[in-house]
Amino acid sequence: MRITLTWRKLHTQQIHTQTFDLDKPISIGRSPSNDIILADRGVSRRHAMITFEGEKPLLTDSSTNGTWIDTQSIKQCELKEDNCFQVMSHRFTVLKIEVAVPSKPKTETKKPNAIRPSMDLAEIIKHQPFIENLIDLMPDKKEA
Repeated sequence: MRITLTWRKLHTQQIHTQTFDLDKPISIGRSPSNDIILADRGVSRRHAMITFEGEKPLLTDSSTNGTWIDTQSIKQCELKEDNCFQVMSHRFTVLKIEVAVPSKPKTETKKPNAIRPSMDLAEIIKHQPFIENLIDLMPDKKEA
């Protein structure tokens, strides 16, 4: 599972874009230990997290100042492509969500034991007792 986000601090021109693998939660906050570090006094040390639950990416707020989608403060919500959310003066946009499609297991096609290559089949027919009788019953080549 992957998510691509773009974000910028309001009133600045610097835009950040990054793709994250969601094999672990993505942490957003002021602390240097976060995946996305926002140098803003109003941002909590561990402000928000993005996780995957099933096939849905979830944004969870754990701050005192809130995380916003449109004009609504959220505690947790599902993220979709083109969603925008705000962490203090930083505006995020979800550019792309890639959900890994499980690959189908390769199935081996094994021939049943009763099927044998054609060269072996000729040898098998020669050794069958009823074949001799059939050969005797065949019309001569002259009659055909």
